[in-house]
Amino acid sequence: MRASEPNGGAVAPPAPDAGKPAWRTWAQVVRRAWAADPRRRADDEAALQALLAAWDAWRRARTALAYVAFGDEPDPIAPWMRPGPAPTLATTRTVGPGEPLQLRAWVEPFERHPYGFLQPRPDAPPVAPGEIDLVLVPGLAFDAHGARLGHGQGHYDRLLPTLPGHVPRVGVTLDALVVELLPTEPHDAPMTHLLTPGGIRAIAGAG
Repeated sequence: MRASEPNGGAVAPPAPDAGKPAWRTWAQVVRRAWAADPRRRADDEAALQALLAAWDAWRRARTALAYVAFGDEPDPIAPWMRPGPAPTLATTRTVGPGEPLQLRAWVEPFERHPYGFLQPRPDAPPVAPGEIDLVLVPGLAFDAHGARLGHGQGHYDRLLPTLPGHVPRVGVTLDALVVELLPTEPHDAPMTHLLTPGGIRAIAGAG
């Protein structure tokens, strides 16, 4: 299975001391270029899905918290994985600005949020944080130490500390969007693993 090409084939990352806005701009350019190539996107998403489905931690999980891919986000959840033999899927529901993400059962059809993404309807069964055995975390980029670069809203930085401490926190991204070091802030929630089309890697010292 073919992984993403380094740096999206062309775009160099910012300087190491650049701030988060510069890194977000770079990551968005790389991801848009990736998504514009349908065959490459299909190959990489198939790789993500096959790796995840075969991973022991995924197969052992009773309930996994996954995201509903939107726009140019890489999608780690194939149609045949929802529902699959294991695990049962949960996802997030966005209520309003500044409000914590709600955890709901992955029940389709979804409703469309005013911002365009899909999410569970208000009547989807709630899921308690303590029920989650593994979480897939979207992000614009990640670094080799588990730091995540999000969109700046802080939703996952607030959500992840509410989950049990032993739960694998798996950042999902492209190989081109894993860098050596990202700028971080004290509230940033680190990952324990990264899932890319090139493989699943554990973060040394995380967990």
